[in-house]
Amino acid sequence: MRKELQELGSGRTYNKIILGYSSKSLKVYHGRIDWDVAKRFLHMIYLNGPIRKTPLAMKTGVNSSTCTKYVGWLIEVDWVTMNNSDEFNLTEAGLAVYKRIKWQDDV
Repeated sequence: MRKELQELGSGRTYNKIILGYSSKSLKVYHGRIDWDVAKRFLHMIYLNGPIRKTPLAMKTGVNSSTCTKYVGWLIEVDWVTMNNSDEFNLTEAGLAVYKRIKWQDDV
């Protein structure tokens, strides 16, 4: 599996094939989103969700503005939702992505 990922080449192809979304919606954020940090966010929301912004920032080890940026991106790609109590939770798509990431990291 890892060899297949290396052969994919560009990040856009990786995004579309492995994660199931187009890079067009991520154009604004390209180069400013660290995939390892985004995975930490998905992992913490999966373990602790629904979770508010301050505890999420503390658990992921980022400051408030960085947390806002990453959560905004995760909401834009429809992996996270925010409820009426300002708590974040994974969507069905976010859960599917998290499971793929978890599986790939375990392999």
